[in-house]
Amino acid sequence: MKRTKFILMAVVVALVLMGAGYAAWSQVFELRGTVSTGELFVDVTQGDHEYEVLDSDGEIVTDGELDTKEDYLDLSVNSSKTGEGEGETLTEINFTLNDMYPGTRVISNLKFTNRGTIKTVAALDEEDFSMPEDLILEFKIQVEGQEITVDGNNLSELLEYLVLEPNDDMEVTVIQEFPHESGNDTEREQFTWSVPIIFEQYNR
Repeated sequence: MKRTKFILMAVVVALVLMGAGYAAWSQVFELRGTVSTGELFVDVTQGDHEYEVLDSDGEIVTDGELDTKEDYLDLSVNSSKTGEGEGETLTEINFTLNDMYPGTRVISNLKFTNRGTIKTVAALDEEDFSMPEDLILEFKIQVEGQEITVDGNNLSELLEYLVLEPNDDMEVTVIQEFPHESGNDTEREQFTWSVPIIFEQYNR
């Protein structure tokens, strides 16, 4: 019996020593990581503004630079986050054309610059976008000097161009013309339109 107890005791001691041995040879690895998030921001700045006066044949009678504080055009640009953590930037470009008359044309140059750290694409705020049916102005849009298709409320071609890598910029020209054939019923009228563009991260 004593021998049996001795053997059991020896086994227990051996197991304890084995555990201590395993503990002595164990190794701990600590994994650490740092994650920084990017920034989405597309900056819109104004370039030159010009005006042209056309005759009934569409020929330019006179032209020149526009002073946006004193002449036909009052332009403001505002870029803001659409909401906390939404990863979107809403850019509002507000044109106010004053005292336009038939045969006048305003040409505005804008630059879109991706000042963030991620690739962006453009989309329309569908709820707020609709061109008024009674809009007497004719307008064209050029991207990097190339005229794009503007078909009523369809600005899909413009949105396809507005894909910007970080630090990329893109020139957009907006041409607004009060048609020469506009009648007297357009006198003292006010026409407004709005295109709210939302810039989103590319992989949305």
